[in-house]
Amino acid sequence: MAERFGTDGIRGVANDVLTGDFVFKLALTMAELMHQDGISGEVFIGKDTRLSSDMLEHAMASGFMSRGFDVISMGVVPTAGLAHATKVHGGILGVMISASHNQIIDNGVKFFNVRGMKLDEEEERRIEKALDEQLFAGLELSPTELGSYKVPDELHRNYIEHLKSIPTSDLSGMKIILDTAHGAACGYAAEVFSALGAEIETLHDEPDGSRINVDCGSNYPDIVCEKMKNQDAHLGVAFDGDADRAILIDENGKLVNGDQVLAMWGLHKLSNNNLRNNTIVGTVLSNQGLEIVLQENGGKLIRTDVGDKYIMRKMVEDDYEIGGEQSGHIIFLDHFLTGDGIATALKVADLMRITNEPLSKLADKFTPYPQVALNVPTTDRTSWKSDDTLKEIAENLEQEVREKANGRLLIRASGTQPLIRIMVEAEDSDVANSVAERMRDSFREYCKKNGTLILPKR
Repeated sequence: MAERFGTDGIRGVANDVLTGDFVFKLALTMAELMHQDGISGEVFIGKDTRLSSDMLEHAMASGFMSRGFDVISMGVVPTAGLAHATKVHGGILGVMISASHNQIIDNGVKFFNVRGMKLDEEEERRIEKALDEQLFAGLELSPTELGSYKVPDELHRNYIEHLKSIPTSDLSGMKIILDTAHGAACGYAAEVFSALGAEIETLHDEPDGSRINVDCGSNYPDIVCEKMKNQDAHLGVAFDGDADRAILIDENGKLVNGDQVLAMWGLHKLSNNNLRNNTIVGTVLSNQGLEIVLQENGGKLIRTDVGDKYIMRKMVEDDYEIGGEQSGHIIFLDHFLTGDGIATALKVADLMRITNEPLSKLADKFTPYPQVALNVPTTDRTSWKSDDTLKEIAENLEQEVREKANGRLLIRASGTQPLIRIMVEAEDSDVANSVAERMRDSFREYCKKNGTLILPKR
């Protein structure tokens, strides 16, 4: 069975992997599966600004409407806004068309259920199986039993009002720089922060599919860093293309990652004895320094696989309220069931007001272990798991970093790109660098020998 779903839906190059024809057949397939389950109702569709999003949205909408499902188009909207609307307004399915931080030529499709949660692996495998069996090919399409296409304006307003309700503090007097990357956050972030009293400066805030993520936003936070160094601002925020995560920058122009956001909010709530089950949810990439500081203050860190859908699922199952990733995907479960970059920035600004502390001080709550992350570009992300020689090298290096520097080695296939990702964390940065480089070199040799190494373009 072909595996089309990665960590965050289906992604690929537009008009190559993600063609209008494929997306239409995907919608037909999902529509038939819902018919088989006796499900009817409205399908909500949102998108980012990239050039191919209109094409893919209309192909997706056509597939569902041809099977009698009404489509509610939200147009350009952050991913969390689409998921929130699906949940609150009774949608049977939410569809977000975006490739997040990826380059312009890429696009993607990710799905949300009636609760506003991303589909689980069992549901994804069922869809893949139905696609492989070409379930769409045998469907009889009626010329009259068709769905409608609606574009209601009030859904955007409801999402904005929900965001405005998140902070407990007035943000008047705060100066905030917002880089919306010509993507889904355009307009939304500026309106929300302005309405709450903040003085804002916006960068790349024109919706433009030909410039989304290009030298701006979360892929290039140095732009906001430089702005923060030269201006008397309190907070900088750089969003990715679909605004489900935020890169934060303090008043000195220094980056603040997701682990630091989890620490500042986790420790604040622990100090007030109101962190639900005294637990923060992170991933296998979460820094050991975060785990240690939470333990020292009566809390704990629980790790999941990489991907905010795994974090969210753990939070819902075991009743935890805060979770997230280093990359800036943060979930505050009382507000959203998926990461929302605007909400993350609002929560951080709120905490700055509550504590009367600058972001640099809030972010300095723990000493992170040095981490080294290296990538190996390859067309084969799975076969190495059954190679005894490579596995032995990995086991020996893992033992070395553990014994020398209380560290760990993590190897995983990227869920969104053709990469093997290698992460080494240790108390000693020299040990971490050495182990990571040797592991990367071993992978390169393995992939080169098997003809699967992706060489840089000349």
